[in-house]
Amino acid sequence: MKKLFALLLTLAMALSLAACANQSSNSRGGNSPGTGTNSGSNTSTSTSASSGNVIKIGVVECLTGDNAAPGALCKIGVELANELNPTVEVDGVEYNVELVIADCKSDKVEAANCATRLIEREGCVAIMGPAGSGFNMAMGDIVKNAKIPAIVSNATSPLVTQDNPYYFRSCFTNNFHAKVMAQYAYDQGYRKIALVKEITQDAAVDCANQFKDIFTSLTGDPDSIVCEVGYNVTDQDYNAQLVTLSQNEFDAVFAPNTAVNLAMMVNQAKDMGLNTVWLAIDSCEVPEFITIGGEAVVDTVFFSSFFDTAVAQTPTTSYLLEEYGKRYDDECSSFVALQYDAYTMLLQAISNAKSTDGEAICAALEQIENFEGATGYLQFDEKHNIENLAVVKTVGDNSAFKYIATVTP
Repeated sequence: MKKLFALLLTLAMALSLAACANQSSNSRGGNSPGTGTNSGSNTSTSTSASSGNVIKIGVVECLTGDNAAPGALCKIGVELANELNPTVEVDGVEYNVELVIADCKSDKVEAANCATRLIEREGCVAIMGPAGSGFNMAMGDIVKNAKIPAIVSNATSPLVTQDNPYYFRSCFTNNFHAKVMAQYAYDQGYRKIALVKEITQDAAVDCANQFKDIFTSLTGDPDSIVCEVGYNVTDQDYNAQLVTLSQNEFDAVFAPNTAVNLAMMVNQAKDMGLNTVWLAIDSCEVPEFITIGGEAVVDTVFFSSFFDTAVAQTPTTSYLLEEYGKRYDDECSSFVALQYDAYTMLLQAISNAKSTDGEAICAALEQIENFEGATGYLQFDEKHNIENLAVVKTVGDNSAFKYIATVTP
């Protein structure tokens, strides 16, 4: 009996050690080239990727919580990009690209925790940030201290990339969204605007303030913003805010809110007889905005976006739309297109750097010029931001997003 017990104990220990060794190997990406080193090859001939040649890219995303709606679309975008572009060549050697996706639960602290785990435990060579500026700002020091590049496709606060040489974005900033919608409002003949601020979201507050400055400059009227009201992202009853709006005269309301909040607010405004034009930004471009908003948002809410299927900016736009259409029945959103661009730009930088060293990848991202993306020909400015053509959309009577105009502020 003792001999049998000893034999079983020895076998159990051997299996445990084998499992631990396997787990350790997987967490570091197999036979990846490793951060800070090149493959050492002087040949330009690419070898085909084997199952052991893996580079990991970490994806932090809001898959649950208040920001889950855009987060779900971003996840679709990066997974489709990875499916269509599954490998990257690093100094003549081809590597499989493995996505390691972490749910930050729409929480800033958890976003920072996710970034730390992906870098330290998973050995990811780069991070793709979640939809939402505050979450990326919470991750800023993590990637800066680790000297690991991060790129985000849906975070519009200028503070995300400010004083952080390791952070990049493939979307517009709040400044640009504000420019687009202020110009659109002015071109429509609007001269008096009311502002609604979602005071718990950094990006929404910043965007509203930028709009105010730009619109008053366009009109030359310091009183062109007639009133400002605020609310919390968890609010569901907007009676107080809407009563304040109803006591003023204006041509439109600018409300850079989340999709769910704005859809509920527009519905409640309609119920109380407050019929007006609403101006917003790309956060509206999720299915929930249409399902919750219903008829109240049809031809009523006009918002800025990075992309529309009616306007093919590049051959890559057509390619993405074709591939998306093979897999999904709905319309490809800007969230998907921007995430596709972020992923493919990152792969291009890794290839150009011929290394997975973080600083080398950052330098390669900075040097990208006229990159053919789904949302246009892209390159980063000195602040690691991108400016491009913008489109304005609304919801049509067929319960689908509808292209209205292209705006170059």
